Amino acid sequence: MTRMTALSPMTLRLIVAAALCLTTLTGALAADPPVAPAAIAAPAKPAVAKADAKQIDQWVADLDHDDFQTREKATAKLIETGAPAVSAVEKAASSESFEQSSRAMRILSQMARSKTEADMLAANASLARLSKSDDESVAAQAKKAIDATKPKTPKQDPNNRTIQLPGGGKIQIQIQNGGIIQGIQGAPGAIVRGVTISKTNIN
Repeated sequence: MTRMTALSPMTLRLIVAAALCLTTLTGALAADPPVAPAAIAAPAKPAVAKADAKQIDQWVADLDHDDFQTREKATAKLIETGAPAVSAVEKAASSESFEQSSRAMRILSQMARSKTEADMLAANASLARLSKSDDESVAAQAKKAIDATKPKTPKQDPNNRTIQLPGGGKIQIQIQNGGIIQGIQGAPGAIVRGVTISKTNIN
């Protein structure tokens, strides 16, 4: 018959405490299983509020407000709104109020250069319609706004002419007032000065 060794009171207390800790830990794990990283929802992005028709109409009306800051704020808000505001802004462009109509044209002009395709297309279409207005002033402003959206081409200096040579090279001629050539550069190292020519020769 096997004799069992008696345990000391201290040893018994340690065994009981360990058993209680193990039981508590097991119960906690069962109640709250670990969540996989993929299951953790990403924080929701705040929704961008879109201006409704009533708000857009108020901003359009504010383009003619007595307070300068109010007019500036309305202008910025309409540009920010983009395509949804184009119809109301187009109507304002024909307003009898110079302040309101000029600001409306400025808004459409800026929208027409927008990097957002929907805003750009809507504004350009609006300006095209306004350019055919029976009101000559409105049509002229719209055409000016359309021209402002076109890329600028550098103007040629009338006193500097570049001539392409048959062999593929080119020479540059600098002309002073009165048709006097100040210098010819581009031919193999040649610079000619003080040669007078007529305008028919330099056109």
